[in-house]
Amino acid sequence: SSAISAHVGVDWAMAAESASLAHILAQHDDGSIQQAILLLLSVRPHLQVPLVEMLREPPGQRYIGTIKSFWPEKHFGFIHCEEVTQQCGADVFLSDLEIGPFVVGSVVAFSIMLNKDGRPQAKLLEAADVEVPKKRLIVAELPPRKRGTLQQLAREKLELLPEPSHGGFELEQMEQRFSGTIKIFWPEKHYGFIDCAPLRSHGGDVFL
Repeated sequence: SSAISAHVGVDWAMAAESASLAHILAQHDDGSIQQAILLLLSVRPHLQVPLVEMLREPPGQRYIGTIKSFWPEKHFGFIHCEEVTQQCGADVFLSDLEIGPFVVGSVVAFSIMLNKDGRPQAKLLEAADVEVPKKRLIVAELPPRKRGTLQQLAREKLELLPEPSHGGFELEQMEQRFSGTIKIFWPEKHYGFIDCAPLRSHGGDVFL
Protein backbone atom coordinates (compact mmCIF):
# COMPACT_ATOMS: atom_id res chain seq x y z
CA SER A 1 0.00 0.00 0.00
CA SER A 2 1.05 3.63 -0.37
CA ALA A 3 1.16 4.03 3.42
CA ILE A 4 3.95 1.47 3.60
CA SER A 5 5.69 1.83 0.23
CA ALA A 6 6.04 5.61 0.70
CA HIS A 7 9.00 4.98 3.01
CA VAL A 8 10.95 2.73 0.68
CA GLY A 9 13.24 5.47 -0.60
CA VAL A 10 13.84 7.10 2.78
CA ASP A 11 17.39 6.95 4.15
CA TRP A 12 17.29 4.47 7.06
CA ALA A 13 19.38 6.60 9.47
CA MET A 14 17.16 9.60 8.82
CA ALA A 15 14.03 7.47 9.17
CA ALA A 16 15.21 6.17 12.56
CA GLU A 17 15.90 9.69 13.80
CA SER A 18 12.49 10.84 12.53
CA ALA A 19 10.77 8.00 14.38
CA SER A 20 12.57 8.91 17.62
CA LEU A 21 11.55 12.55 17.24
CA ALA A 22 7.94 11.56 16.54
CA HIS A 23 7.97 9.33 19.63
CA ILE A 24 9.07 12.26 21.80
CA LEU A 25 6.40 14.57 20.36
CA ALA A 26 3.69 11.94 20.80
CA GLN A 27 4.20 12.04 24.57
CA HIS A 28 2.85 15.62 24.69
CA ASP A 29 -0.61 17.14 24.27
CA ASP A 30 -1.80 18.72 21.01
CA GLY A 31 -1.33 22.30 22.20
CA SER A 32 2.29 21.72 23.20
CA ILE A 33 3.05 20.09 19.84
CA GLN A 34 1.54 23.04 17.94
CA GLN A 35 3.56 25.51 19.99
CA ALA A 36 6.71 23.49 19.38
CA ILE A 37 6.11 23.61 15.61
CA LEU A 38 5.59 27.38 15.72
CA LEU A 39 8.84 27.78 17.66
CA LEU A 40 10.62 25.55 15.16
CA LEU A 41 9.35 27.66 12.26
CA SER A 42 10.69 30.78 13.95
CA VAL A 43 14.15 29.22 13.72
CA ARG A 44 13.65 27.54 10.33
CA PRO A 45 11.06 29.62 8.44
CA HIS A 46 11.98 27.92 5.15
CA LEU A 47 10.15 24.80 6.43
CA GLN A 48 6.76 26.51 6.49
CA VAL A 49 5.92 25.97 2.80
CA PRO A 50 6.92 22.26 2.67
CA LEU A 51 5.12 21.66 5.97
CA VAL A 52 1.92 23.21 4.63
CA GLU A 53 2.16 21.05 1.51
CA MET A 54 2.75 17.96 3.63
CA LEU A 55 -0.23 18.70 5.88
CA ARG A 56 -2.52 18.64 2.84
CA GLU A 57 -1.77 14.92 2.47
CA PRO A 58 -3.84 12.38 4.44
CA PRO A 59 -2.19 11.24 7.68
CA GLY A 60 -0.22 8.01 7.73
CA GLN A 61 -2.25 4.88 8.41
CA ARG A 62 -2.46 3.31 11.85
CA TYR A 63 -2.72 -0.46 12.17
CA ILE A 64 -4.04 -2.77 14.88
CA GLY A 65 -2.42 -6.08 15.72
CA THR A 66 -1.45 -8.48 18.49
CA ILE A 67 2.07 -8.88 19.85
CA LYS A 68 2.76 -12.42 18.72
CA SER A 69 6.20 -12.99 20.21
CA PHE A 70 9.01 -11.15 21.97
CA TRP A 71 12.44 -12.31 23.09
CA PRO A 72 13.96 -9.89 25.66
CA GLU A 73 17.40 -11.47 25.29
CA LYS A 74 17.28 -10.85 21.52
CA HIS A 75 15.72 -7.38 21.91
CA PHE A 76 12.98 -7.94 19.34
CA GLY A 77 9.72 -9.69 18.55
CA PHE A 78 6.82 -9.54 16.11
CA ILE A 79 3.30 -8.15 15.86
CA HIS A 80 0.72 -10.04 13.83
CA CYS A 81 -1.56 -7.79 11.80
CA GLU A 82 -3.68 -9.43 9.12
CA GLU A 83 -3.76 -6.27 6.99
CA VAL A 84 0.03 -5.91 6.95
CA THR A 85 0.50 -9.64 6.32
CA GLN A 86 -1.71 -9.37 3.24
CA GLN A 87 0.28 -6.38 1.96
CA CYS A 88 3.82 -7.47 2.84
CA GLY A 89 3.60 -11.21 3.44
CA ALA A 90 5.21 -10.94 6.88
CA ASP A 91 4.59 -10.05 10.52
CA VAL A 92 5.66 -6.63 11.77
CA PHE A 93 9.08 -6.34 13.39
CA LEU A 94 8.99 -5.00 16.97
CA SER A 95 12.09 -3.55 18.64
CA ASP A 96 12.64 -3.48 22.40
CA LEU A 97 12.88 0.30 22.00
CA GLU A 98 9.22 0.37 20.94
CA ILE A 99 7.48 -2.32 23.01
CA GLY A 100 7.19 -0.13 26.13
CA PRO A 101 4.83 -1.59 28.77
CA PHE A 102 3.20 -4.07 26.39
CA VAL A 103 3.65 -7.85 26.50
CA VAL A 104 2.96 -10.87 24.32
CA GLY A 105 -0.79 -10.98 23.72
CA SER A 106 -1.30 -7.20 23.99
CA VAL A 107 -3.52 -5.70 21.28
CA VAL A 108 -1.84 -2.52 20.07
CA ALA A 109 -2.25 0.28 17.55
CA PHE A 110 0.92 1.26 15.70
CA SER A 111 2.42 3.07 12.73
CA ILE A 112 4.81 1.47 10.25
CA MET A 113 8.13 2.35 8.67
CA LEU A 114 10.23 0.05 6.54
CA ASN A 115 13.51 -0.88 8.22
CA LYS A 116 16.93 -1.17 6.59
CA ASP A 117 15.98 -4.62 5.30
CA GLY A 118 12.84 -3.26 3.65
CA ARG A 119 10.54 -4.98 6.15
CA PRO A 120 7.70 -3.38 8.12
CA GLN A 121 8.69 -2.20 11.60
CA ALA A 122 6.24 -0.99 14.27
CA LYS A 123 6.52 2.54 15.63
CA LEU A 124 4.58 4.60 18.19
CA LEU A 125 2.70 1.78 19.94
CA GLU A 126 -0.48 2.55 21.87
CA ALA A 127 -3.11 0.37 23.50
CA ALA A 128 -5.70 -0.40 20.84
CA ASP A 129 -9.21 0.84 21.59
CA VAL A 130 -10.90 -2.43 20.69
CA GLU A 131 -13.20 -4.77 22.54
CA VAL A 132 -11.44 -7.97 23.61
CA PRO A 133 -13.63 -11.06 23.11
CA LYS A 134 -14.80 -12.78 26.27
CA LYS A 135 -12.82 -15.84 27.20
CA ARG A 136 -13.80 -18.95 29.04
CA LEU A 137 -12.59 -19.72 32.53
CA ILE A 138 -10.68 -22.98 32.81
CA VAL A 139 -10.21 -24.42 36.31
CA ALA A 140 -7.42 -26.89 37.01
CA GLU A 141 -8.37 -30.48 37.72
CA LEU A 142 -8.61 -31.06 41.46
CA PRO A 143 -7.88 -34.06 43.66
CA PRO A 144 -10.95 -36.39 43.90
CA ARG A 145 -11.63 -35.51 47.53
CA LYS A 146 -11.96 -31.79 46.76
CA ARG A 147 -13.34 -31.79 43.25
CA GLY A 148 -16.90 -32.51 44.24
CA THR A 149 -17.09 -29.30 46.31
CA LEU A 150 -16.15 -27.11 43.34
CA GLN A 151 -18.47 -28.98 41.00
CA GLN A 152 -21.35 -28.43 43.41
CA LEU A 153 -20.60 -24.71 43.52
CA ALA A 154 -20.44 -24.59 39.71
CA ARG A 155 -23.85 -26.23 39.35
CA GLU A 156 -25.38 -23.65 41.67
CA LYS A 157 -24.08 -20.70 39.61
CA LEU A 158 -23.83 -21.91 36.03
CA GLU A 159 -24.07 -24.82 33.69
CA LEU A 160 -21.22 -27.31 33.97
CA LEU A 161 -19.70 -28.20 30.60
CA PRO A 162 -18.46 -31.68 29.58
CA GLU A 163 -14.90 -32.45 30.55
CA PRO A 164 -12.38 -31.73 27.77
CA SER A 165 -9.66 -34.14 26.74
CA HIS A 166 -7.01 -32.60 29.02
CA GLY A 167 -8.83 -33.92 32.10
CA GLY A 168 -9.78 -30.57 33.62
CA PHE A 169 -13.24 -29.10 33.34
CA GLU A 170 -14.35 -25.82 31.81
CA LEU A 171 -16.95 -23.38 33.08
CA GLU A 172 -18.78 -20.68 31.19
CA GLN A 173 -17.36 -17.33 32.20
CA MET A 174 -18.96 -15.97 35.37
CA GLU A 175 -20.36 -12.45 35.59
CA GLN A 176 -17.88 -11.76 38.40
CA ARG A 177 -14.26 -10.89 37.55
CA PHE A 178 -11.46 -12.39 39.64
CA SER A 179 -7.99 -11.08 40.50
CA GLY A 180 -5.04 -13.37 41.12
CA THR A 181 -1.29 -13.87 40.86
CA ILE A 182 0.39 -15.99 38.22
CA LYS A 183 1.84 -18.67 40.48
CA ILE A 184 3.83 -20.68 37.97
CA PHE A 185 4.23 -21.03 34.20
CA TRP A 186 6.22 -23.51 32.09
CA PRO A 187 6.82 -22.10 28.57
CA GLU A 188 7.95 -25.47 27.27
CA LYS A 189 4.70 -27.06 28.48
CA HIS A 190 2.54 -24.11 27.35
CA TYR A 191 0.61 -23.84 30.62
CA GLY A 192 0.75 -22.77 34.27
CA PHE A 193 -1.52 -21.77 37.17
CA ILE A 194 -2.98 -18.59 38.71
CA ASP A 195 -3.38 -18.35 42.49
CA CYS A 196 -6.77 -16.76 43.25
CA ALA A 197 -7.99 -16.74 46.89
CA PRO A 198 -11.76 -16.99 46.16
CA LEU A 199 -11.23 -20.02 43.90
CA ARG A 200 -8.49 -21.53 46.08
CA SER A 201 -10.96 -21.72 48.93
CA HIS A 202 -12.94 -24.13 46.77
CA GLY A 203 -10.01 -26.40 46.16
CA GLY A 204 -7.79 -25.42 43.23
CA ASP A 205 -5.67 -22.94 41.30
CA VAL A 206 -6.78 -21.58 37.92
CA PHE A 207 -5.35 -23.26 34.84
CA LEU A 208 -3.50 -20.80 32.56
